Amino acid sequence: MLKYRTQVRDLVHGYIGFTNLERNVIDHPLFQRLRNVRQADVAYFVYPSSNISRFEHLLGACHVAGGMAENLTGSPQWNAYVRNLKNETDVRTKEQFVQVARLYALLHDIGHLPLSHLFERSLEAYADANKIPMEILVQEWFGESGFTKPHEAFGAKLVDRIAQDVSMEDPIRSTLLRLMKEKDFPSASPLNPLKLLVDSNVDADRIDFIRRDGLLAGGEYGNYDIRRLTTSTYLYQDKDRKERVWEVVYSERALNSLEALLFDRYRTYAYINFHHRVVTTKLLTRFLIRVLIERGIVTKASFEGDNRTLSLRNDLWLWSLIYALDTRGDRVLSWVKEALLQRRKNITLTLWKNRPRYENLVMNAMRSAGLTALRYKEDLLEEAYGRYLSERLGIKTLVFYTDFSPLGRTAIKLYNEQEQKLFTQSLFDVSELVSNLNAIWLREPQFYVALLGDVGKKALKVWQHDWHEVTVDWLRNKR
Repeated sequence: MLKYRTQVRDLVHGYIGFTNLERNVIDHPLFQRLRNVRQADVAYFVYPSSNISRFEHLLGACHVAGGMAENLTGSPQWNAYVRNLKNETDVRTKEQFVQVARLYALLHDIGHLPLSHLFERSLEAYADANKIPMEILVQEWFGESGFTKPHEAFGAKLVDRIAQDVSMEDPIRSTLLRLMKEKDFPSASPLNPLKLLVDSNVDADRIDFIRRDGLLAGGEYGNYDIRRLTTSTYLYQDKDRKERVWEVVYSERALNSLEALLFDRYRTYAYINFHHRVVTTKLLTRFLIRVLIERGIVTKASFEGDNRTLSLRNDLWLWSLIYALDTRGDRVLSWVKEALLQRRKNITLTLWKNRPRYENLVMNAMRSAGLTALRYKEDLLEEAYGRYLSERLGIKTLVFYTDFSPLGRTAIKLYNEQEQKLFTQSLFDVSELVSNLNAIWLREPQFYVALLGDVGKKALKVWQHDWHEVTVDWLRNKR
């Protein structure tokens, strides 16, 4: 198998090794940029030790993907698979396969922008307000077509540059670039399993970051058996099906670990990423990023230039622009900067903080509006609804939609190692916990409303009452 020439001591995995090729990629300035891009954007404002960088997460994801890929090479159908892979990519050995999987995991998030998803959502809001299709804006800003997510386009651009600078075998280079530049592969393609190792319900990305985020936020979340997950992964193709689909499946031995991983992903999002105070901090930061974009301080030219220039596009760069942002006498902008940078909590107020209060308030508003359900993205558009609340409540109001789903579109199929075939039931069928995660999540706050300014002029219950009346009017007009 691969020879690991360099070792680092990692908080989550202990000693992990890297090949010479991986070390050269890691040492590249465009990868080093990630040392100063935080994984969980502003969560450290609430969880002080949550200072995880994209850099350390990607080292861990590379290690996990390597373990999963090595186990895949022991699958009973490996020889048939690698013949298909060779025909499509010229990757023909176990070592090349594992190396491609590790490199893809190492680089899959390299395009994350400063403050990660906060910058991305600010760009999306800017595009929406200016009626620019996101695919067009992404191509204009990052020079890659076919993407709607900025970090994917920027990542493809950066990996293209790294692949030119770092010596690697042609089959590995071409396969890596395809994985970075093509969003999806047909299920019958031998490249699909490589994609799934990093982008599926159970993948190297999630196995690493959920443990890492949970540990750095106090250790309550992310307690599952990583080794059990990586050594329970298999390649499978059902020979009885007309279409020969390559799948990544999981041994039934890992059932408990699979449940723990998926449940703790739900918990880290609900209680870390969408903690009410974290959400308020996200709203304030996103507001300031939007101002930087609208004033032309941050433009598409900010993400052009040589490798040295792009290597500086990190959180430090963005925070320096935020600190230097001139309020120009704008009272709301001054409040936002004070609330975020001076931690003036008395000028912000979140109308609910947890599930019981959210359900009580939102359910009452729905009933009063004559609704039995809310289509959050259609009924409560962040910007339009926020403007309406601001006008009617007489105070600057910001809305945050918690865009999250505990389970993605890929099935989690269980594998019978003794009989070398799939069980007829998937993980969703045999696990009450997993099958109900999406329904459980819908009970959590799907959006937050934060007030900014002289919030002390009314008691919280009065603000909640006024919000109720205004929201009922909004929902009646929308429907």
